[in-house]
Amino acid sequence: MLPLYVHADSVAGPNFEWIWYCIPKNASRSLLRVLVNVGGVRLGKDARDRITHQTPKLSFAFVRHPEARVISAWRNKVLNPPPTTVKLMKSSPGLRAGMALNDFVEWLAEATQRKSINEHWRPQSDFVCSGDGMLVANFVGKVENLEADFEQVRIQVGTLDPIPRLNAIPSQSDEVLTARSRDILRDIYRKDFDAFGYE
Repeated sequence: MLPLYVHADSVAGPNFEWIWYCIPKNASRSLLRVLVNVGGVRLGKDARDRITHQTPKLSFAFVRHPEARVISAWRNKVLNPPPTTVKLMKSSPGLRAGMALNDFVEWLAEATQRKSINEHWRPQSDFVCSGDGMLVANFVGKVENLEADFEQVRIQVGTLDPIPRLNAIPSQSDEVLTARSRDILRDIYRKDFDAFGYE
C-alpha cells in the first residue's frame, strides 16, 4: 500500500530496506542529507512508480504541528521568497510575495480546494496515508522531538551522524495567527490534527 502522494525527495535505503517519506517543511533538507549520506537514494519525480512493488522493512516520516508548518512555508515561500519560487508564484493564482501571514491563510483556504495542491501546503497525511486514510508508514516521528524520534530509526538506517540544521528559516516577522486563521487551519488540516495527535 502506498501513500496518496509520494514526494520526489523521498529516499530509499539500499535494496529498499527502508523508505523515508519526505514531507516538505518538516526538516526535510536535513533528513535528506543524513539519509543520502548513508547510501540512500533520492527517488525523484517517478518516486511513486519506483516503490509500487517494494515492501521495505521500515517506512517512516516526520510530521509537524500544522500551524508551525504553515508558518514555516509562509516565511520561506511567501514572506521573503527566494528566486526559485518564481514558478510557484506564477502557478498559484492570488499568491504574492510579501503577503501577510493571515492573508496567506485566507488564500490557503481557497487554494487547498483545488485539484492540484502545492506540496508545501498539502496535508501531511497525504504523504503517509493511503487514499482510504490508512497509515502506510511504520513509524511517524515528530519534528518537535526530531532528535529523540530519529533514534527510533537511526540503527535501522545505519547512521550515527547528527541531524544538521539546514534550511532553517529565522523569524523575520512578529506576525501571529489570528483566531480566525487558526480556525481556518484546523479546518484545512483536520486530518493532520486528528491523525498525528496535535491539539
